[in-house]
Amino acid sequence: MRKYFVIENVAHIISVCATAAVFTLCAATIVAIGARAGGDSANLDDPVAISGGETTFYQNCVYCHGSKGSGGSAKALQCRDMKPDYIFETITNGRIAGANVMPPWKDTFDEKTRWQLVAYIRSLRKLPECDAGN
Repeated sequence: MRKYFVIENVAHIISVCATAAVFTLCAATIVAIGARAGGDSANLDDPVAISGGETTFYQNCVYCHGSKGSGGSAKALQCRDMKPDYIFETITNGRIAGANVMPPWKDTFDEKTRWQLVAYIRSLRKLPECDAGN
């Protein structure tokens, strides 16, 4: 009888540990997805994040993307509804499209600054000029 009691307790402990491990893994995954989406890095509608992104944009990006993202030697960013992850990935790792090359900025800007740039670029889709054509 004692032998079965020990086996049942061990099985119960293993079951509890396995459940805890799965819960921990799920929680870590949710946190990682949130961070990847910028959940902890920047509120993309926060005026402070947008302003910080605008400052960085005018110091580094305006030469190719134009004032307020109007375009230039690179594609216009105004009135485009791009997903935040796409913008962040492009800023982080750069992009090559034909003869146009956007350098990666991961070694230049920290993650917070890149998310602020995302916030500013996303704000360009709401400019008054965007409604003029509709």
